[in-house]
Amino acid sequence: MGLRVGLVVAFLTGFLGLSKTLRIGLFAVATLGAFYAATQGKTVFVNSYAENGLAGRFWYFGWIGTMAAVTGLIAVLTQK
Repeated sequence: MGLRVGLVVAFLTGFLGLSKTLRIGLFAVATLGAFYAATQGKTVFVNSYAENGLAGRFWYFGWIGTMAAVTGLIAVLTQK
């Protein structure tokens, strides 16, 4: 799921005319933020013995966001 989202967002940011440096920075920050959300969601979910549904959602969607941001970052870095 993250692959498709990342490619679409990378295409749209290029289509909007954002500079390559800005796009790299945005995707790097998005990667770090989504990774942080996923790891914190995992920690809270596990410590709650699987009773905290919101933390489980952060864990799940955090990994999707991480993969989307990494895909976008790779797409921007490989563009000419």
